[in-house]
Amino acid sequence: MDRISFAWQFGATVRRTRQHLGWNQRQLADRVGVSQPWVSRIERGTTGSLEFAVVDRLTDELGIRIVLDATPAAVEERRLQRDPAHALTIAYVGRHLARHGWSVQTEVEVGSGRFRGWADVVAFHEETGCLLLVEIKTELRDFGRLVRQVGWYEREAWEAARSLGWRARSLRTAVILLATEANDASVREFREGFAPWAPSGAVALLAMLDDPAKPSSGRFLALVDPLSRRARWLVRTRRDGRRSTLRDGDYAGFMRRRHRRGQPAGMANSRVLARP
Repeated sequence: MDRISFAWQFGATVRRTRQHLGWNQRQLADRVGVSQPWVSRIERGTTGSLEFAVVDRLTDELGIRIVLDATPAAVEERRLQRDPAHALTIAYVGRHLARHGWSVQTEVEVGSGRFRGWADVVAFHEETGCLLLVEIKTELRDFGRLVRQVGWYEREAWEAARSLGWRARSLRTAVILLATEANDASVREFREGFAPWAPSGAVALLAMLDDPAKPSSGRFLALVDPLSRRARWLVRTRRDGRRSTLRDGDYAGFMRRRHRRGQPAGMANSRVLARP
């Protein structure tokens, strides 16, 4: 929440609480030790600055509780990227993109300050100048959040490419989900949103990776099983005609299978996966 939004919301709360207690602005001002015009500005959200000591007296008098969340959003995103299944999938996708002839960078920092994030995979096809942004999700729960996150990454991808020395001329985006029945069910649940937003699937994405010069949609949606060794590494969703049942029902099922195999976490320690 920005400063203006907070000032307006805080002021509205002060006004409603004061009125509920049956006080006028002068009575509240006398109790807090400030002037009546100051209370008026607070309630309108137009005060230039708020001294913590005065705000503390004001909220204490009115019985208002302010809750501050000082955890940066970027830290939570970074924590999710340390998830073993997520890290394993990043490494898996990066290796396959490199085999298709793309230069690959993983966990690319984008933005700055409050608006800082890390794109899971960014790849570049030098011959065509095609830039590929890959967003990986081990669990898909919020389609709207996914759209907002990808939209921001797409806007920042051009600057990220320049910082890597890549002269990008076009941009493609691939949303890749862990191959679980739960994620496939989420794709069906959000199908009305996915249809126009990410219209192409695994087959189209494979074709684009082999020949980025051919016309294609801007966004793709596919599944992957990072424990699989199959050559056709991208898995279709049921939306794209897959009929078979996936090996894992959900994230927990995938982790149990990984544990049984004794598969290492697959953390991508190297940020650069060179072209073959």
